[in-house]
Amino acid sequence: MTKRNAVWVLLILIAIILTVGIACRRWRRVDTSKPVDRQTAARLYRSYCADCHGENGDGKGRYASWFTIPPASFRSGTYKFKRTATGTPPTDDDIYRTLTIGARGTGMVPQLHLTEGERRGLVNYLKSLSPVFQDPSHPPQPLNLPPRPARAREDLIQIGKTWYQRAGCVQCHGETGAGDGPAAPTLKDAQNRPVVMPDLTTTPYKQGSDATAIAWVILTGRDGTPMPSYQKALTPEQLWGIAEYVVTLQKGTKPRGMMGLIGEEILAMRIDMEAVHAWRMGGMMGPMRRMMRRMMRRKP
Repeated sequence: MTKRNAVWVLLILIAIILTVGIACRRWRRVDTSKPVDRQTAARLYRSYCADCHGENGDGKGRYASWFTIPPASFRSGTYKFKRTATGTPPTDDDIYRTLTIGARGTGMVPQLHLTEGERRGLVNYLKSLSPVFQDPSHPPQPLNLPPRPARAREDLIQIGKTWYQRAGCVQCHGETGAGDGPAAPTLKDAQNRPVVMPDLTTTPYKQGSDATAIAWVILTGRDGTPMPSYQKALTPEQLWGIAEYVVTLQKGTKPRGMMGLIGEEILAMRIDMEAVHAWRMGGMMGPMRRMMRRMMRRKP
């Protein structure tokens, strides 16, 4: 066997050993819910989040401008998707839920390639990026969604149709829910960026399209956006009535692309696949490439 052939055999053996080692480490972590340590979480953030949300969590990653709905900034501690009172931080479960189910139609796709422990570790890391989470004596408290009233659905829909108008929903969402209300073109988010009004006539919605998911949005609002909380403005019948009425506005589904993805999920999935590939291959191939360069520079 020549020296060069021996080198290639050695490299192949190293590749097999590294691949098996990485697979074993991943397998041991699959069934655990224990959050990974901060160092690992920071590495995961750089690999899977920073391209959109920015290295320091400011929402200005290298791909941020590619999306119609801008990536969130974690520095402010303002989260849209949560079940706490308006103006208060989310719970750990709120952040974990978004990492797990994503926000349909946006660049925030489910991070299910990560184990539960990795996602839990990322929750802790994201919280470390904002001072609003630094007071452990006042942890965020989730709200309770009022029970669905014991009334016929048809009755609730009629109540909801009335309060869809009275509560001002029509001003932004429009008569049919298409997002074409008279106020829609003027709306800005907390960072003074134009708001992309959701089209309620097509599903899926960002985090659920059934009456329960809609009721949660009405109850909590969407912090950082013009969508207010109606926690103190509506009775349970009015809240659930609007939720059931919005369901009746749904007329179809959004166009789907590869793997059933919708809207900007397709772009986000491509970015995520690149990150996953770099993460998996980087750890295995980096040392091998360096070894190959050194060996190939040697004289036979």
